Amino acid sequence: MLVMGGFIVGTNVAHAGATLFLSPSGGSLTVGGSISTTVVVNTGGDPINAVQATASFPTDLLEATAVTQSGLFDFWPVTPIYSNGSGTVNFAGGLRDPGYTGTSGSIVTITFKGKKAGTATITLGSVMILKNDGDGTDLFTGAGSATFTISEPTPITPIKPTPVPDTEEPEEPEPDIEALPAPVIYSDTHPKQDSWYTDNSPAFYWDKLEGAEGFSYSFDDKKNTIPDDTTEGTDNKANFKKTKDGVWYLHVKVLNKGGWSKTYHYRVQIDTTPPLEFDIRMEGENPTKLQEPKMHFATVDELSGVDRYELSLDKEPYAVLETGETEPFTFSKLPYGEHTTEVQVYDKAGNIQSSSLDFNVIKYSTESGFWLWSHFILFSWLALILLIIILALVILLCLFLFVCCRRKEDDEDEEQKKQSRWKKAILNKIRKEKN
Repeated sequence: MLVMGGFIVGTNVAHAGATLFLSPSGGSLTVGGSISTTVVVNTGGDPINAVQATASFPTDLLEATAVTQSGLFDFWPVTPIYSNGSGTVNFAGGLRDPGYTGTSGSIVTITFKGKKAGTATITLGSVMILKNDGDGTDLFTGAGSATFTISEPTPITPIKPTPVPDTEEPEEPEPDIEALPAPVIYSDTHPKQDSWYTDNSPAFYWDKLEGAEGFSYSFDDKKNTIPDDTTEGTDNKANFKKTKDGVWYLHVKVLNKGGWSKTYHYRVQIDTTPPLEFDIRMEGENPTKLQEPKMHFATVDELSGVDRYELSLDKEPYAVLETGETEPFTFSKLPYGEHTTEVQVYDKAGNIQSSSLDFNVIKYSTESGFWLWSHFILFSWLALILLIIILALVILLCLFLFVCCRRKEDDEDEEQKKQSRWKKAILNKIRKEKN
């Protein structure tokens, strides 16, 4: 089974139609010379999304010197690789929906060098051609081969120079003109080849050398591409709009009377996609009684990589962290109350992804009281207040009763005094009448 980012393919019941072959399927080369052949797929009219195979060659006659991806596939579960020890070239590649439907899909190109004279046959085996149907139906029905004839190089017979009569003066040979050096490439938009940039419209210029008759250049994701021998003119600049994310290369060579120069390669790295989304997680409960809470947060950037984390607390900068310093992050002693932390993640191109978390640091646990507007009221406080109120009411009641009793006693004393005065008055009156 082949597993690729974006889809999973496997083998199922065979289905007629798809073949794998080599192009060219024949040719000749000399010992020490090179020849290339490309593995090509014919889908037979059905859409496919994956191919794997092994190309075998005789190690006594041929030596593999290179294997390159030819552009059909985006994913390589098995990166194309060759072994001169076992005489094999292995690969497995795939691509996204809707897959590929065609008769000449180039997969990989293999370059061989002749080792000794003979006839070498290259065969394809262990082939699977999987249909883009969600089940990975194997459509493979047959594979071709290629036969190359290797011969000894023809010896070069030296040409004897024609003698020149003494009466004639020998012609002066024309001076040899050397090819120009490779033109050095520069970029104002992407000045550093090992840095990442969000600008997806790179612009380049290169040395306009004296004697240059034209330039040839190409722009792709291959490191060592050699441009073709067709001149693009004498203009020494180029720019490319809406370039996809990834690592790209500009290849430039120059032509003069001495021929084509070597190729100069310039790399640009483009990343316009921010790191993956993430959440901030606090250890324990929220609200928390910890004044030094621990936070967990981490993410990845699938292209240029994470550069740093910038942490803020209550909208104020708090810390800058390098990758690997975030698990977990512990705040210094925080004041009680509500807080907000925000984490901004920067990738190496400058793209930003952010996340935030609101949390509360409390002095007492939520089970010990309740919030009253912006104040936290403890149950113990409430019980104490109720006890004080009850005691106050009891004291007031006692005072009230005491006052009432005293008032009643005073009234009784006053009544007794009144009665005593009346008694005295009556007795005095009786005494006077007797006298």
